[in-house]
Order: sequence, then structure tokens, then C-alpha cells
Amino acid sequence: MITCPHCSLANPAGAQRCDCGWDFTSSQMKASLLTSSDPSIKQKTPIWMIFLPEIVLLPIALLVWSLQHSFWLALAIVVAIPIVLLVLRR
Repeated sequence: MITCPHCSLANPAGAQRCDCGWDFTSSQMKASLLTSSDPSIKQKTPIWMIFLPEIVLLPIALLVWSLQHSFWLALAIVVAIPIVLLVLRR
């Protein structure tokens, strides 16, 4: 097994090039062998993007909701949203 120095992906012993584009023979980065239009590649949302709306909207949502309803109910709803998003992300 050859570990890619660029992306740390394990490659077969005879590999000439990693999927990320690292060429083992020339030790240079080249174009990736994977394309974003390849249907077998599932693009995942970065984890920080899932929590960004929560970080921005959490104080506002808690303030508005707690003025009208229970603070603990507001907190439960705000905490449940990223959990649901994480489950749907898979």
C-alpha cells in the first residue's frame, strides 16, 4: 500500500497516481482523476456549514422564543435542528 502524501489516501502498491491527482512517479500534483460530475461521487456538506445557521440564529431564536414561550422548549428546538441535519446528511 502507498499512502498519498497529499491526501493520505491508501492506494494499491502499483498505483501511478492517487485519486486526488498526486502523481507518485513525478511527486507532483496533477489534475484529479475524479470529476464532480461523476455520479458515483457523493458530495457531502462540510460539517461547519451545517452548524453555521445555528451559530448565527441561536441567540436570536432563543431570545424571541423565550419572550413568547418556554426557554427550555426553544433550546430543545434549536438543539434538535442540527441533529436532524446530521442524520439527513448521511
